[in-house]
Amino acid sequence: MQTSASSDVITDPLDQATHEFIQNPYPTYKMLRENAPVVWSPARQYWLISRYEDVRMILNDRRFTKLCPSKLKRLFPNVGIVSSLESAFKSVVERGPSECKWISRRDPPEHTRFRTASSPSFLPGQIKLLEPFVREACKQKIDAFADRGGCDLVEDYAKDLPYEVIAHMIGIPLDDQSKVRSWVEIIGRCFEVSPSEEDLQEAAHAAGSYTEYMKALFSERKSTPLHDLVSEYGRPESGMSADEAIANLVLFTVAGFETTSPLISSGLYALLKHADQLELLRKQPDLITAVVEEVLRLEAPIPVTKYHVSESAELGGNTLRAGEKIRLLIGSANRDPEVFENPDVFDINRQNKKHLSFGSGIHYCLGGSLARLEGQISISMVLERFPNLRLSGDTVEYRSVMPRSIVSLPVEF
Repeated sequence: MQTSASSDVITDPLDQATHEFIQNPYPTYKMLRENAPVVWSPARQYWLISRYEDVRMILNDRRFTKLCPSKLKRLFPNVGIVSSLESAFKSVVERGPSECKWISRRDPPEHTRFRTASSPSFLPGQIKLLEPFVREACKQKIDAFADRGGCDLVEDYAKDLPYEVIAHMIGIPLDDQSKVRSWVEIIGRCFEVSPSEEDLQEAAHAAGSYTEYMKALFSERKSTPLHDLVSEYGRPESGMSADEAIANLVLFTVAGFETTSPLISSGLYALLKHADQLELLRKQPDLITAVVEEVLRLEAPIPVTKYHVSESAELGGNTLRAGEKIRLLIGSANRDPEVFENPDVFDINRQNKKHLSFGSGIHYCLGGSLARLEGQISISMVLERFPNLRLSGDTVEYRSVMPRSIVSLPVEF
């Protein structure tokens, strides 16, 4: 077992995370950065990395990999690295998607091929074409609660909006979006830091059901193409096989839903908690782009990301051996005072916007432009519609470590 000088005294906060840590992980992240920036977790058998420069280095260094566990197992047969997620998917492998076909779990050259095929649909210019749809979706949701004098901005607004956008982009018919949404919510549970075996099994079966549905839709679009991702990925020139395209469409649906909803709710909460920043934005609406970047830094929707060591490396006085697992604490890196001045302060005029919430290097988030567009439009439209928008309570509850999502955001207007 790998050890570290600090591992005997540092408790892994991700292992059976406490309610206190879920609500406010930042004091713990600070303690790790200062006392154990590279530390081994005996309980979970992975390295925890908490400083910005170390996290950024791993994201960009080919000695570290996002390869799916089964491929790593073939490379390092003596290291126990098969993920619980993959084990669960194996139980429905005849129906479910292969984790190894996900773009997020591949390295070059396969990743390069997938990225080349997928990138044109996610370029900023293409994403900009979605603005009318996003604005109309926001307007319809706002209209539904505008006369009530108050609402829950999570349940009534932020929760469903990103799913509707990604479903539209992918090409899921309106009549099918409800059942697909139920599958996506179940699949999303397996991306938590420590999902239960029950959640994993349910996620595997939901993924199998969604994959079967997507296979049928994929076949339909190949004969009758429309202007959507399913049709684009079905073209011979896409460079992906049908199985690869379908697996990544499933992934995009989950990722587009799980990450953007927390961004919207965290952004609205941060502004309503900081009257000076809200007033500044109302006076200078163009600052909305800076608002979204600062929210992404301050409250990373996905604050932990998984990597593996593909080639042994020295870091922080420790040897990270080939095949070992890593957890990059993005939420900690984004608040590293060595990089960000007054890192715990919400400052929409902050000049340094080099947060790591969308990653870095070849695995930089493909949907970053889409998340930014949705965040900017959704936050702006609520604030424009309700000049007297205010919180109904002093605090909020967070659902889990990852994604870092607010349970409820009651407001009055």
